[in-house]
Amino acid sequence: MTKTIHGKTYNGHDIACVLQDAGKGKIVIFCHDLCSTSTGENRFFVRAAQALAAQGISSLRFDQFGSGNSDGDFFQSGFYDWVKTICAIADDYRSHGHAVALLGQGVGAAAAIAAAAEKPFISAVVACAPRLQLEDFPAPPESRVAEKGQQVQARFWQEAYTARVAEKLAALKAPVYIMQCMADEYADEKSRKAIAEKAAPHHVVESWEGYAQSGWTAEQVQQVIGKGAAFLAQHFPEQVQVSQATVQQPAQQRPVRRQPRPQEGAQEATPAMGSDDVQRKIQQILDEERRKQKPKKPPFDYKKHMNMTIVTGGLWLPVWIAMSLHHDYKWRKAQRDKKQWQEDERRG
Repeated sequence: MTKTIHGKTYNGHDIACVLQDAGKGKIVIFCHDLCSTSTGENRFFVRAAQALAAQGISSLRFDQFGSGNSDGDFFQSGFYDWVKTICAIADDYRSHGHAVALLGQGVGAAAAIAAAAEKPFISAVVACAPRLQLEDFPAPPESRVAEKGQQVQARFWQEAYTARVAEKLAALKAPVYIMQCMADEYADEKSRKAIAEKAAPHHVVESWEGYAQSGWTAEQVQQVIGKGAAFLAQHFPEQVQVSQATVQQPAQQRPVRRQPRPQEGAQEATPAMGSDDVQRKIQQILDEERRKQKPKKPPFDYKKHMNMTIVTGGLWLPVWIAMSLHHDYKWRKAQRDKKQWQEDERRG
């Protein structure tokens, strides 16, 4: 096992990384929490990396843009940017023949779920105390929001809301293990209920009594790491289809396999589709159907405002109209942001 500290450009950012290479072609990408770093709370990710290495699983710890040792200003952080960086790292290791899984904590867990929804090749996801944004954040996007002694733009939480992570969880085909911390100071009962309702039958959701969002005891950390590592090891493919030696071989030295030319007059056989090809084709069809569906606008409580207008003798009517227009504006803005993010993803 080798440990390498390096920097690399992902998603247009200089990202600080620590690679713990177990040499088996299986890797877990750690996604840290907001205001945290690649070591995790109380070096949680460091210990998790050691536990995975003992099972022959590599891991990558990295600092998001503006966090830890990575380049950038934390104030400029964005939730969409976090997700895109995770996707870029996953694509990189996938292209080098690795089976890829994700492990996230807090906001990093929510970003890991969103990234896995964008990348169907993700083998599994472990989400420790995921922090969802279920309500819109009513503030100017560039305004300052305090977070554990640092400041981030309100845009971060507005993007976390429009990302609709709970809905992405419901559609996620990859195996997911979610640890709900019942003493979590950031995720309330509404958030925990949303996760429980949206989780698919093949997802595992457990409630951990007495566990906060972070700052776990040594015994608690050991239990979390044990559960998470066992889940990831169970859901990695037994054999990685592309060996690391083949990937590292220069392109010009790789043997070129040529298919025999069909005899004249004979029909060329149609290659059979593998299970991955079939799954990819089905996913393309589902994505196309989803794009064709017209997004539904969230309901507006007209009945309540009508009653208020009657009770106040019509004085509430201007407020009603203003709130209705603001409701439409927020919805349309969320749709524009979502469309822009999808276009950015397609452009890569």
